[in-house]
Formats: sequence, C-alpha cells, structure tokens
Amino acid sequence: MISTKLITIGDELLIGQVVDTNSAWIGQHLNEIGISINKIVSIKDNEADILKELDDPKMDIILVTGGLGPTNDDITKTTVAKFFNTELVFDQKYYNDLEVFLDLMGLKMNHLNKDQAMVPKGCNIIPNTKGTAPGMHLIKGKQHFFFMPGVPMEMKNMMSSHILGYLKEQFDLQAVYHQTVRTTGVPESELAIELKEWEDSLSDNIALAYLPNYEGVRLRMSCYASDKETIDNINTQVGYLKKKYPQFVYGDGDQSLVEEVSNLLKGRKETLSTSESCTGGYIGHQLTTIPGASEFYKGGIIAYDNEVKISELSVAASHLFEHGAVSKQVVLQMARGIREKLDTNYAIATSGIAGPSGGSKEKPVGTVWIAVASKTRVVARCFQFGQGRERIVRKATITALNILRTEFLK
Repeated sequence: MISTKLITIGDELLIGQVVDTNSAWIGQHLNEIGISINKIVSIKDNEADILKELDDPKMDIILVTGGLGPTNDDITKTTVAKFFNTELVFDQKYYNDLEVFLDLMGLKMNHLNKDQAMVPKGCNIIPNTKGTAPGMHLIKGKQHFFFMPGVPMEMKNMMSSHILGYLKEQFDLQAVYHQTVRTTGVPESELAIELKEWEDSLSDNIALAYLPNYEGVRLRMSCYASDKETIDNINTQVGYLKKKYPQFVYGDGDQSLVEEVSNLLKGRKETLSTSESCTGGYIGHQLTTIPGASEFYKGGIIAYDNEVKISELSVAASHLFEHGAVSKQVVLQMARGIREKLDTNYAIATSGIAGPSGGSKEKPVGTVWIAVASKTRVVARCFQFGQGRERIVRKATITALNILRTEFLK
C-alpha cells in the first residue's frame, strides 16, 4: 500500500484568510488513479515546521503546496535545500522560459522574478505555464517529494500535466472506479431509509458513501477493481436509481443541478425568466454560469422592494397589504408577471425572509415562498430553510431549480 502525505504551507491558511481548496482537489485526483492520502497537514511558513513534516520516512510520496513565491515570507525553497543537504543553483533554462512568460504577460523581469530561477541542486523542475514559480520534484531514497505553488490554478496544471502521469508510471497502483449519483430535495436520513433495500442488494465489492452538501446528497459507488463485470454492475445501478427515483435523482458524475436544468431547457428549446426577491439575483447568476445560457435564459428582475413588485411584475398592492410580500399570493403573481413580461415558457419567482431580522412567529427567518409558472399552470410552495442568510439564499436557489426540473417530468 502506498503511503501519501500532503503538506499545505501558508499562514493565510491557518488564520482563515484563504480557504484550502487544494487538498480536496489533490485528494480527489489522486484517488482517481488509485492513490489514497494518509495524512494532510497545514503548517505556517516556518522552517522548523516544514523540516519536521518533510522528515517522515514512513511516507512513499510527499506533496507540498505553498511558499514558492518571490517574496521574503516564501521560504519553502531554501528550506527544501536545507532538508536535502544541498544548495540553490541558478537554472538558465527556467530563467529563459520565465522571460518569455513575463513578456507574454506584458511584464518585465525584476530581481525577485530572477530569484525564482534559483532551485535546489539536483531537482527536476516541473514547468509552470500558469505562473512564475517552478514546481520541483526530488527523490530521497525511495521517497518522492513534489513541491508546487499554492495558487490553485498553477497547482492543478502541474498535477494534471506532469505529476499524476508520473505517479501512474512509477507505482503499481490499485485500480479504482467511482460513479456518483446526484440527488436533491431529500434529506440524507430519509434518502438512506428510502434506499435501504436497494443498498442491501449491492454486491460486497461495491462501497457506497452518502455525501451531503447544500445542493443535496451525492451517492458515490466505488470498487477497487478493474473487471468489466463490476464496473457494468455499478453503471447498471446508476441507471436504476435515475429511472426509479426521478423526483430526487437528477444526474450523475460532476453534473450540477443548474447544468441539468439548462440542458433540459436547451433540449426542449424552451425559455426561462426569473423574478427574485430574497435570492437577490442568485438564480440568474447560477444560470448565466452555463455557456450558451442566452439560448434559454431571457433574463430577470430583482424585485426586492415592494414598489418594484407592483410596477414591474403587476403584483396587486392589495395582496401585499393583506398577505405580505412573503406569501403564496404574491409569489404566484411574481411568477406570472415575469413570464408574461419577458414572454418565456417558464418562470421562477422567490420571496422570503433571509434574516437575521424581519421574521415573526407566523413567518420566521428562513421562510421562503417559491413559484414556478408555465403557460398552463403555476405552482407555489412554502419552505423553511432555517438560519443563515447565505444558506437560505443557496437552498432557495437549488429548491427553485429542482421544482422547475420536476415540472418538466410532468
């Protein structure tokens, strides 16, 4: 079994100034080629801490991110040289490549950039086509050390173009196969109860994991085998779940709910508009992250103020007075109003209380009404998404998109 350790370096990670997304990405992509990470450690830009974590003879592979920049607080290279009992030397080829890169970026070489061509003697340089800091690969006994910048774009490029391929060549890796089914609109515990009989029927060599997040619950099926029979079995199970539970299974793999909804709208050659109050345009934002969104998304109105609801969406002032902005009557009119105004096949409307203030006993913070309108009908439902402004907005957005998706099924 290959032992692997990941070290992330940077004070900014430990004080919460920067969120460590590198570890998740590296862990996922190593797992895909059959390598599991045994340990992840985050440490400060401190020589003693770096030396301590590098000195781990139980590990076959040690990957390090961070501390390779041109400023004084980036000390990884000098510490690496000390650990390997060597010196930093000037690499002319890397310097030449760096000059070309800076020129393409419209930048001039300075002494700090020049210092980045100083690398530990004997290391294999990993090219950095997305930045200025070189990656480094060193070997000590049977251990492989890889040093990469902490900038996610630069790290990912080095991992994808060099390191992952090298590891596959050098190590006898255990084959692994994953398939993920994506669900939404059902809590993890309820999903587990619903799927118990199916889960019990899975063969012993298939491992199932429930992975919840704000969008829903992902079901990951894994097998550590390369035989076609097991892989075909997993793919059959994916197809079964999608057919059996279309009300909450919306896709597989890395496909997001907004991608699924967008694909359905494109395939049906239908259009969508949005009128948003509590979500503040977040639904529209999600839709426009999809390439070619103009094919199906005409636009929307952020009707945060009641006057905008009245003037732009034809919401009756009497309904606002009698029922309040967060009500079935108002959200139904918002959905109808935007669909008619922009002449679309479908429309989504949201109105809620995102907090932290503004709630009442009848309508506590987290109350959100969501409506979806088509040319033939309008549906509206009330939800309680709990506390947390960002959570409420994101949950309302996912829920609204899923209501639209389930309307397609009808």
